[in-house]
Amino acid sequence: MKVHNTDPFLDGGWKKTKSICAIVIISAFLVSCNSSNKDKKTSLDDVKKEMKDVIDVSKDYGTEKWDDLINELKKDIDASTETVVENYKNLSTNLQNKFKDQKQKIANEKAELDKKLKEFQNASGKKKEALKSEIVQLKTALDKSISKFEKEMEKSQN
Repeated sequence: MKVHNTDPFLDGGWKKTKSICAIVIISAFLVSCNSSNKDKKTSLDDVKKEMKDVIDVSKDYGTEKWDDLINELKKDIDASTETVVENYKNLSTNLQNKFKDQKQKIANEKAELDKKLKEFQNASGKKKEALKSEIVQLKTALDKSISKFEKEMEKSQN
């Protein structure tokens, strides 16, 4: 009964993405300014076009990374809650009745987290940033509830 406590929002994935984007933007700028074609001057429009292309690619890459992180988080949540449900089903009827409210609390927390994840996928900009912290808080609360629930179930079986 191991609880997965990996949190993709807290790992280095986002920092790596931002670093890669910064490197790509700086590289594109340097390349566009230092082109070997000195006869034709690089115009401001050329630089703007190159920067727009780099930004578009960076946004696409960032979106893909966040989608991957959200999918990983969903898998982790599903695995954790499925384990709890299986362990709950293996309890005696008396113990199931004893832990019914806690199981329901975990189901409610999972539903709230799923709702926030869906909102996050549909949001943009500042709303996404606000939802990130809410998701981290909800995930942490769910992990604590699952851990406590599993410990109490284990203790009551002994």
